[in-house]
Amino acid sequence: MKITYKSLDSTEEVEKAFQFITEQLEIGEKHPRQLDYYLLVHKTHPSLLMVAKNQDQIIGCTFSSKNQFKPEAKDELLIGEVCVHPNFQGQNIGRTLLMKVEKNAKKIGFKKLILGAKEGVESFYFKCEFVANLHIQIENDHCLEELKNLNSKYEIIDEEVKEGWTRVLIKTKQLDRQLENSYKKKSPKIYLNYVFTKEI
Repeated sequence: MKITYKSLDSTEEVEKAFQFITEQLEIGEKHPRQLDYYLLVHKTHPSLLMVAKNQDQIIGCTFSSKNQFKPEAKDELLIGEVCVHPNFQGQNIGRTLLMKVEKNAKKIGFKKLILGAKEGVESFYFKCEFVANLHIQIENDHCLEELKNLNSKYEIIDEEVKEGWTRVLIKTKQLDRQLENSYKKKSPKIYLNYVFTKEI
């Protein structure tokens, strides 16, 4: 088996790779980045869309773009989707894809990688030298100080109150289940996830 890694040369290749991502990650219509979005990325930065192949078969993908959630942060690269076919996991394919995208991103001028991770795969991103940040969001625009006061250990690196929502981002570096539970006790409607970042 010879695995090759490449950026995508044509819109047809982008379509095939996105189909692979859709199947592996079970992406639906509400996903924030659809095929049209990545076709636009491909026009300006094709090296941010990478695939791993075994002969002609796609076995892994990573699609990235400027951070769409923070347009003012022009040097932040959002790694949107990373996936490897189950038959090929555990062979450093995902890690190699991320390393290649990181190298390409540095050439373009990006200085920071950012991504969200599903629960259970966080250890993979730690191996790739990312650090964890706990993202807390709640549908309530009168509780910023209360949310901040539940954390006494870590630096708060971002906060926002907007359109009925309050959002706080805490630099935990590692997973902190005790802190998560403190926030869960605060409200059953609170939304928690880890955002992973890496300076490059």
